[in-house]
Amino acid sequence: RLHTSLSSERVHHCKIQENQSISCFLMRFKGTNEDFIVAEFSNVGKARIFYYGRFVERIGDINRSEFRLRELKSEEGLAISFSHMSNWQRKVRSTLAQIGIRAS
Repeated sequence: RLHTSLSSERVHHCKIQENQSISCFLMRFKGTNEDFIVAEFSNVGKARIFYYGRFVERIGDINRSEFRLRELKSEEGLAISFSHMSNWQRKVRSTLAQIGIRAS
């Protein structure tokens, strides 16, 4: 049920090939002008927002079960990156709202 639920919400969980203690949620969102991929890492301390089209061109389908950490840490196709420092949730929420992604 979890897999079906995550797929229908366009949220995907993946393993990082080089380090099995790191996982990542990849979430696709429709922005005002284009789609974005939000990558939230378990043990890396960052959230990253990619332009969807560039992500697919450079890395491929987000439905893969495994990714290389260097693929998801690349600056290519990256819109913005956030460190999990103080007040990072507010900064991410504000940035998402600016590109047309709002909590429902």
